[in-house]
Amino acid sequence: MFLFGLSSRQRDCRNLASAFIGEIVAVMDVVEKHVDLHGVETGDDGAAPRRIADLQLPRFVVYEANVGKLDLFNAPLPRELSYFYTRLAALPLHLRMLQSLPAPDDERYGRQGLLDDIADTMQLGDDLLRSIKSAVAHEGPPVQSRM
Repeated sequence: MFLFGLSSRQRDCRNLASAFIGEIVAVMDVVEKHVDLHGVETGDDGAAPRRIADLQLPRFVVYEANVGKLDLFNAPLPRELSYFYTRLAALPLHLRMLQSLPAPDDERYGRQGLLDDIADTMQLGDDLLRSIKSAVAHEGPPVQSRM
């Protein structure tokens, strides 16, 4: 059945892509608002490691409910989604590990590793959003004009 020029599979893919975009943007927003990257980078905020270690990510409801439907997307998008969510899920653990580093030298290395990990994960999210956007973009059926 075609509705507005889209097959059922195309509609499902488009709707799922749209839901993923919403969830990815929301989770990335939580991470960016929670982590004061400048304070961690400069080491100015003595409470930064303790505060960022308390990062609580929301459940990945869209991903968890639809992991079996990733085949709606063309490769490599399913792999990219899985990789991003796995990296994202590991962030709180990495942040807690930073808090437990004993020596100041290790803490500086931990800070840089943390910054790199967060930056890499956020870049993956941005790249993923650009990839998913193509699944949501839809050109409607050709419109005929009388002119």
